[in-house]
Amino acid sequence: MGGASFTATECPICLGEFLDGEKVRVLPKCNHGFHVKCIDTWLMSHSSCPNCRHSLLEHKTENKDVTAGSGRQPTDNGDLVIFVQEGS
Repeated sequence: MGGASFTATECPICLGEFLDGEKVRVLPKCNHGFHVKCIDTWLMSHSSCPNCRHSLLEHKTENKDVTAGSGRQPTDNGDLVIFVQEGS
């Protein structure tokens, strides 16, 4: 699941389209995006992605070298503004 690409055009929770300039929250581990309000409501009672069920909790390991150099760092707040072009 490398990279930080996000190409969805609608929120998998409410099925509403992402509007031009609208804030979208992209989960750092699986890169699935949602309306901020939708995913925040979901995360109040769940600890996984509603799309793929990937756990969002950090799992500590005894061997700290396992996570070294993963190349993926969580963002400060997970917000991303997506500009949707007409006709795409």
